[in-house]
Amino acid sequence: MKSNIAPRYPLWSPKAIAFISIPVVVITALLVFWLSSRSIFVELQITLSLIALGLFLFLTVGLYQGVRLEKPGKAEMPEPGGLNLDGAFVATGDLPKVDIDVPNLPDAGDDIVGCLMSILFWLFASVVVVVLLWLIQQFIILTLPALVVLLYWIFYRALRIVFSKSRVCRKKLGLSLGYSFLYTFLYTGWLFGLVWIGQFVIYQFTPR
Repeated sequence: MKSNIAPRYPLWSPKAIAFISIPVVVITALLVFWLSSRSIFVELQITLSLIALGLFLFLTVGLYQGVRLEKPGKAEMPEPGGLNLDGAFVATGDLPKVDIDVPNLPDAGDDIVGCLMSILFWLFASVVVVVLLWLIQQFIILTLPALVVLLYWIFYRALRIVFSKSRVCRKKLGLSLGYSFLYTFLYTGWLFGLVWIGQFVIYQFTPR
């Protein structure tokens, strides 16, 4: 039975935050690359700066309000034969249908051995293709949900680390700004570092 008592602090859903932040990041990147005519490294730095600014403001508001995160539900891994998403089952374990196309050999009567070898070759090649497609399909089925769960868990843990400071930052603007700046730097600074390193390497090895 759920309690009707309102929590003493705001509760934010990490799933809702993820669903809102991902489109915002994608739209921001697309707008920067569409509207700007500068080099790709400059556009990446502009995009990262806007994302970092948005993250900084988001964390500041959350910390100042004393936000806590809802605990995510238990993630269940799908069976190899299908993918279960909120009760909707998508069958994926069936082998793909591949028609075996034996080439037309007009001179087959003159060389029966060559005709048989061609047929056997195409049979073998078709079986190999079917097996490879099935293995790739199973690999994607097994790894993609695990990767999504892992990324979501990292996202949740990162926010939980930040909002664990909500108790001391609530209604304290200075502390909220300080912690927001620190975690924004930790979570986005390495991306700026990668862009600068890539720009430096390409500049050094590009002929002038």
